[in-house]
Amino acid sequence: MASAFLASYLESIDSVPGELERNFNMMFTLDKRVQDLMVEIETIYSQYMEKASELKTSEKAKYLSDIRQKFDKSNTFTDDKVKLAMQTYEMVDKHIRRLDTDLQRLEAKTKENLEKKSESRMFC
Repeated sequence: MASAFLASYLESIDSVPGELERNFNMMFTLDKRVQDLMVEIETIYSQYMEKASELKTSEKAKYLSDIRQKFDKSNTFTDDKVKLAMQTYEMVDKHIRRLDTDLQRLEAKTKENLEKKSESRMFC
C-alpha cells in the first residue's frame, strides 16, 4: 500500500525538476533581456543629454520615443517573468497540496488497517 502510494507519487512528480529548470531558465533569460534593455536605455539617455541642446524637436522626440519603446518592451518582459514565476509557484503548490492530501489518505488507511489487525487479534 505505502509502496504503491510512493510509486504513484514519484511518477506524478517525475517531470517537475525539468519543468522547474525550464521555467527558471526562461525567467533568467527574461531578466537578462530586461537588464540589456536598461543598458540600452541608459546609453540612449546619455546620448540624449549630451546632445539635447543641439537637437531639433523631431530628433528629441525620436530619442524619447526609442526610450519609451524600450521601457515598454522591458515592462512586457517583466510581466512575462512575473506570470512565469506565478505559474511555477502554482505548479509546485499543486504538487504540495496533492502530497498533503495523499498523505492524509495514507495515514487514514494505515490507521484503519492497524485497527482491523488489532480487532482481529482480539478475537483470535
